[in-house]
Amino acid sequence: MRRMRGFALITTVGLIALAAIIALNYSQTVRQEIKISTFELDRIQAREAAESGIWTALKELVSTQAEEPWPTNSTAQRVAFNGIEIEVAAQDLSGLLDLNTASSANLDTVLEYVLDDAARAAQIRDLILDWRDPDDNTQPFGAEDSDYRANDYAYGAKDAAFHVREELQLLLNLSLDEYRKIAPYVTVHGQSNSANMRVAPDRMLNAMQFSPTSEARIDATPLRPANPSPRSAFRRRFARQRSVYEIFAKAKKGAVTSNVSATVELQSTGRTNSLYTVIEWRESWPFDPTDPTDQPKDEF
Repeated sequence: MRRMRGFALITTVGLIALAAIIALNYSQTVRQEIKISTFELDRIQAREAAESGIWTALKELVSTQAEEPWPTNSTAQRVAFNGIEIEVAAQDLSGLLDLNTASSANLDTVLEYVLDDAARAAQIRDLILDWRDPDDNTQPFGAEDSDYRANDYAYGAKDAAFHVREELQLLLNLSLDEYRKIAPYVTVHGQSNSANMRVAPDRMLNAMQFSPTSEARIDATPLRPANPSPRSAFRRRFARQRSVYEIFAKAKKGAVTSNVSATVELQSTGRTNSLYTVIEWRESWPFDPTDPTDQPKDEF
């Protein structure tokens, strides 16, 4: 009888232990699922907030009623959506160098400032010129089809305009690190041989002021109007035949950060029923437009 009671006790204790283990595993599973659900909810809310930042900036860009015009030189602005703070920056792309129309001298200025290497800057300048020009004549430090083939590339020089900024990565022997350094300074929507200093971001002003190849040390401060009226800013934006902006928005919810960017064109004609056209939408940033690490080089 005692043996039976002892066996029953051991069995009972074993069952209780098993139940405890099952309960513990279930509890851990529930906690993990709660964490996953919370993360997913935060991800969705952060993304919605970042998207709202894009539309907020776009609304301000086309508005004539704002007390102050929305800055278009990559200056970060803070807005909120459903209690989530959003960092938004807009860049008028005329304030960057156009890969398709920038002069050789201006490419030199920016590339040498960014790379801090005059020889490499000259090589990349000529690679850009050979990529975009329609002929087969090689620039002194550039590359045409035969040079790409000699380096086992499956393609040659495009001999046509850059379609997107990212095409830079196709240039002969251009490293990813070099691309990342150059990308914040260039665009394919500038339509000029130089950058418009009135709307250039600080990094571009630094390049034009402190690059060793700058022919003149310009004082960029007065190039930006102190208090432009919203209406005059609006007129300038729509006065150009083609006015293109890159907008960046960042929102954080919990442990999740969502970065969204868009390239938009403001319409100056009646081509569509909208005041704008979204040219490109990205679920990421091609670079950080508000990166504070780009500072003037004192030795220049």
